[in-house]
Parts: sequence; C-alpha cells; structure tokens
Amino acid sequence: MPGPETSALVPVQPELFDTPPAGFDGATIDDRIDTPRLTAHLAACHLFMSDSQEHTLREVANAIGCSEAAASARIRDLRKAKFGGHTVERRRVEKGLWVYRLARRCPLITGHPSDPVEAKR
Repeated sequence: MPGPETSALVPVQPELFDTPPAGFDGATIDDRIDTPRLTAHLAACHLFMSDSQEHTLREVANAIGCSEAAASARIRDLRKAKFGGHTVERRRVEKGLWVYRLARRCPLITGHPSDPVEAKR
C-alpha cells in the first residue's frame, strides 16, 4: 500500500522511445538493421515537433537528418497507437505543400496536489 508521499497511479503510457515497440511496418524492414535508425528518427521527429508549431516535411527532414519521405513516414508513425497515438494535424498551405503540427496532450488530472493542473486550483 502506498504511503502518503507516494502515488498509487501507474503511468498511462510507457516511455515511448526507451524500448522499440513491436516493430516498424513494411515488407522491406529488417528489424535488426532498421529498428535502431528508425527509432532514433522517430524520437528526433517527436522531439522536434513537440514545440506544437507547424512544420513542412522539409523542415522535419532537415531537423532529424533524413529524407522528406522518411520524415513523412515518421509523422505517420507518431499517429499509430503503438507509437503513442499522437494527434498530428495537417494543413494545406498551397498546391502540394502541407504543414504538420503535433498537438499537445492534456495533462493527466489525478487529484494529487503536486499535479500542474491541481496546483493552479
């Protein structure tokens, strides 16, 4: 039984990039060779887009050091449940140019006084 200084809550989501999930999709994926690189790209993509600003594929690709096609694939991965089920919004700027924005998640309200939402009450 937790004491007064500990919480009985279990994290809602495990650390997303600590251990690779059940593999990346694709017929040509070799988990042994590709998973470390793709996991690093996914983590970098998540970190870069965590500013909740709009970014083009070129901006994401340049920031994480991959092709625009790979950046697009990592953005799609962020939407998948096994990679966090994030909401990534997109908006057409002109013709074939789109921008993508990683939506912020609402903080978990637990009722504990140390929670940021609770501290503001």
